Amino acid sequence: MVGSKPGYFLLNAASTLKVIAVGFLCGVATAIPTGLALAKIQWLERALYPVVVFLQAMPQISIVPVLITWFGYGLLPTSILVGFSVFFPVLVNAVAGIRSTPDRIYFVARTMGSSTLQTFRYIEGPTMVPYLLSAFRISLATATTIAVVGEFFASNEGLGFSALIGARHLDTVHVIAVVLITAFIGLLLNTLILAAENNRNQPQC
Repeated sequence: MVGSKPGYFLLNAASTLKVIAVGFLCGVATAIPTGLALAKIQWLERALYPVVVFLQAMPQISIVPVLITWFGYGLLPTSILVGFSVFFPVLVNAVAGIRSTPDRIYFVARTMGSSTLQTFRYIEGPTMVPYLLSAFRISLATATTIAVVGEFFASNEGLGFSALIGARHLDTVHVIAVVLITAFIGLLLNTLILAAENNRNQPQC
């Protein structure tokens, strides 16, 4: 069995988790401000929405050769790929979260002299949270898959690369082990988001 020691799988799992973390954080950090801008500025939404739809419809794996050409192999291209997969569901849910705020609440906020920052902190932000948590659950599952698939082509480490090595040596047990570890990572990340949702929904004393 190729690289059968537990330490080997742990190192590759840690590498994949790093890709997921970096890509997820970058995707969220760009999607939320973009969602806020699209929700607030109608002409910007009209201008950018076709571009967003085009990028979302484009198969993400198809941009791997471009990323490899520009950035080589390793963390950067795979993280960008993960960031793309996270960006779109978070963007859509951020826009939906902002627009779910009733107009009467905005009226009350303006009447009381709330600034834009205060309105976001006390009204829009809390309204967005359930939408964002739902987006995180969806995007983390996708990000795990995209990270592993991206490592097939654009990395020399991680679970995806490890699975590729196992397949080249016709080591079925090795490949199955990688699949199970990947599934466990997906389950773990989903459990963490569920815990955050449950904690938020608990009544505060």
